[in-house]
Amino acid sequence: MLKVPQAQSSLRARMWLPITATAVLLLFSVAQAQQSPPPSKLPLPKADPPAKRIITQGLAKMVTEDLIPCANPKPGMNLRKNPVGEIMAQDGTKFTVPVANNFATAPKLPDLYNECSGVMPKDMSEVDLNKVPIVELDKDGEVITGFMVADNYFELYINGQLIGVDATPFTPFNSHVARFRVKRPYTIAVLARTGKTSWASGWRCSRATLGIPATEGSLASFPTAP
Repeated sequence: MLKVPQAQSSLRARMWLPITATAVLLLFSVAQAQQSPPPSKLPLPKADPPAKRIITQGLAKMVTEDLIPCANPKPGMNLRKNPVGEIMAQDGTKFTVPVANNFATAPKLPDLYNECSGVMPKDMSEVDLNKVPIVELDKDGEVITGFMVADNYFELYINGQLIGVDATPFTPFNSHVARFRVKRPYTIAVLARTGKTSWASGWRCSRATLGIPATEGSLASFPTAP
């Protein structure tokens, strides 16, 4: 007598399972039908001014063989020249390679570590930040201290104003410290430039490869950043 209710309960469960599954499938299909199809084209904004294609061909012409030779060369140092060149596009547009820069006219940032200038502290205990000049942007601002290193060259801008540039555009690798007085909030911008083994073509060549697009890496630390 006890088996009859159990059998009826099992039968009802078997009847409800397909009904529930059908309802879930129906709801899923309705939800899919209500979703709008993905866009086939992105609404890209129009360029202003309109973009144009610029084509260059061949190698650039050298303008400067070395931006700044190392003032303290020693055996074993990773010394490379810092050449700059120009190339003309087919439409007459002139480009500076590796990139247009302000090295010749901009102030050089104070050295944190630089073999060419002889500044080589063992650690931060040998660095006196009080001797680093402060660039005044806002007289009623606060003093910000930053540390930067780039592979290979950088220019530092604060609120659109050029604060200083890397003192050694290529190698040996070096680092800088920057101090400036500014009000919060403020904007930090960096122009970073790679060093190219084949500067006239924009490609980096080595023994392992005939050429790869040149890349740039930089590291900055502003402990009191906005």
